[in-house]
Amino acid sequence: MPGKDTKSLPGFGVFGTGDIAEVIIAIIRAEEFPVVALCSATPYEAKKLADQLNIPFATHDIDQMLIHQSVDIVWMASQPNQQSKAAIKALGISKHVVCSNPCSLSLRDANEMVRKSRDDPRQMSKVANALRFLPAFVDMRRLVAEGFVGQPLTCDARVYCGSLLGDRAGYSWRCETAMGGGVLHQLGHHIVDIVAFVTGERAVRVSGSRRTYVPTTADIRGIRKINSDDYSSFSMDCDGGMSVVVVLNSLYDCRFSIEFTLLGSAGRLVVRDTALYASKRGSQNKEELVTSSNTYVPEENKLGLSEGLLGTMERPFLKGTLRMMAGLRESFDKQEERRSWTREAISSGADFEDNLYSQAVVDAVGASASTGVWVAVRQSMVEEPSLDEDSSLTETFSGLRHSTQSLPSKS
Repeated sequence: MPGKDTKSLPGFGVFGTGDIAEVIIAIIRAEEFPVVALCSATPYEAKKLADQLNIPFATHDIDQMLIHQSVDIVWMASQPNQQSKAAIKALGISKHVVCSNPCSLSLRDANEMVRKSRDDPRQMSKVANALRFLPAFVDMRRLVAEGFVGQPLTCDARVYCGSLLGDRAGYSWRCETAMGGGVLHQLGHHIVDIVAFVTGERAVRVSGSRRTYVPTTADIRGIRKINSDDYSSFSMDCDGGMSVVVVLNSLYDCRFSIEFTLLGSAGRLVVRDTALYASKRGSQNKEELVTSSNTYVPEENKLGLSEGLLGTMERPFLKGTLRMMAGLRESFDKQEERRSWTREAISSGADFEDNLYSQAVVDAVGASASTGVWVAVRQSMVEEPSLDEDSSLTETFSGLRHSTQSLPSKS
C-alpha cells in the first residue's frame, strides 16, 4: 500500500478484551497499523489476549497504557460504561481516540467528551459509527443529496436479531441498562445517527417504549435478573418535517437483519442489510439494485479470522468498520509526523459532537418510555455549565455545529 512506511504509522492501544476486541485488533492490523498495547479489566485477561495476538504490552491499568510512548491512538473497545472517562483521560494527554458505540451513557458524560475534544482540534476524536461507511448508506446519502427521493417524508428503520447477551450467556454488562446493555443503547445510537447522516434531519421530539420480555435465562436466574431491554420502538419528528419510526427487536432466533426505508415525494430508497435498492414514484414499486452486498472485499480474505469470530460483529458493522479503518489509514498516509493526520479521508465519520446528539435522543426515548408522553428534544450549546441530571433527559445538542466557538471546517 502506498504512503507511510508501516514503521512510521501511529501505534494503537486497545482498551478491552473479548471476541469483539479481537476482531477490532484484526481490522486495525489489516491496514498495517501496529497494535502495541492492550488494556483489560484484569491482568489475566490482558496478558492472555496479548500473548495470543503477539501484542508487546499488556496491563489492567488504563493509565499505564495511555502513558506508553508507542501508543498514539486509543481504540475504546470496552463496555460502554467505561469508555467516556477513559476517552477524556486519553484526550487529556494528547492521544487520538476512537470509541466503539455506544461510548457514553448520559448527556453529562457525552457533554464532557465534547468539551475535552475541543481543547485541541488537532486531536482525533471519532466514534465508530460504522454504518456511515457502509457503501449502501454512502450511496443512499449521495442520492438524497442529488434529489432522487425529493423531499424526505418518512423513514422506517427495523432491526431484527437474536439476543444481544452474547454467546457467553452468563451475567454481564449486557444485562444491565445502567451499564449500556439493551437494544436501545447498543443499536439505537447507530440508527439515530444514520438517520441524521443520510437525511440531514434531526429529531425535535420523540415518543418511545422499551421492554424486557426475557428477564431470565437458563444461565441467568435466581437473585440476578436481566433488566436491559430486548425490545424498543420509538418515533421521531424531525426538524425538516420528516417522520421516523424505529423498531429494535432482539427476540428473534435469526441472523442479524436491518431494513432502512426512506420515502420521499419523488422516490424511495431501501437498504436491506448491506444492499441498496431504489424506486421512483410511479414505477409500481419496481426496485433497482444500486449497491450490491459484495461492494467491499470479503471480510474472510481481508482479516483471516474464523467464521465464529467474524460472527461476533454483525456484517453491516463489520463491512463499515473495515472501510472506516481504510479511511483512517489514508488520513495518516503521506504525513511527515507520525501523529499527524488529515480530515478529508474520514470527514464523514462521526465525532463526539455527533455522539452527543444521538445520546440526547436515546435519553429522550428513555424518558418517554418512563412517562408515556412525547418528549421534546431541545437545542442547546455545549459551552453551558454542568447539566442537571434530571433535566438532561430532555435536552439535546443538535445545534452544536452552530456554536459560536470557532472550529476547523470538515471537508
